[in-house]
Amino acid sequence: MTASRRISVVVRTSNSEAALRRLVRRLKISPGDELIVVDTGSRDGTLAVAEAAGARVIRNPEAFHYSRTLNLGFAAARNDWVLALSSHCVPIVEDLLETYRTALAACDEPPAAMCGANALSRGQYARMAKLPLVEVCSPAGPPWAGNANCLYAREAWQRRPFDESLPTGEDMAWLQAALRDGWRCVRAPAAAVLYHHVGSPLYRFRKGYGEVRISAPNVVPMTLGQLGLGLAQATRRLLWEERSVASWLGQVAHQFGAFVASRQA
Repeated sequence: MTASRRISVVVRTSNSEAALRRLVRRLKISPGDELIVVDTGSRDGTLAVAEAAGARVIRNPEAFHYSRTLNLGFAAARNDWVLALSSHCVPIVEDLLETYRTALAACDEPPAAMCGANALSRGQYARMAKLPLVEVCSPAGPPWAGNANCLYAREAWQRRPFDESLPTGEDMAWLQAALRDGWRCVRAPAAAVLYHHVGSPLYRFRKGYGEVRISAPNVVPMTLGQLGLGLAQATRRLLWEERSVASWLGQVAHQFGAFVASRQA
């Protein structure tokens, strides 16, 4: 592997023992890659799991904050490419980092960011398999991305760190600004993870609300039809296919939060 394709994986944790254990079981770290865990006050076995996986652990001395913890991890990264990966995401593909490397090799020019896919179910991932390896993000609409699973050129992050004044939505704000400035951002649907957020419904409602408010004034108000379609898709993927009631409740709350915020934009 050439040094220019090595990847540093940054995972943020806070009492994330069970989720982190599931993640590291499926995450292949090749020689030259590295795993960095930025931890905020864990009192369970999170740190033991991280150390057993060979991770470098960085302790965040302050309260958990999306942008701040990511900036700490990115600043510590030693490689040219840094993958922001949430602890509650589990790679679906056999080798997530190698899939990203394959997608990078398919690009005409190196992107500032490469957005992987977050599937709610394995069935959804199977249906995504027909998508192209790489798609170029259009400045015309909001980027399809999120720091649950997104690869960045560390040089691009150095030029534009995540905005620590934002309580959430730092990924959307970063990508929207990058596209406005003419930076090349792409999607890699094959670099997929299974996304099961374990936050409470109230937490997920506030997060969905906050993410959309961050994107204003570019947000188009959601219609009831769009909300209904989103709820139907969440029900199909999380209840029928994955049989995960907790994840379904959280996803429904997230979509309601986004809907309310979009109607107020």
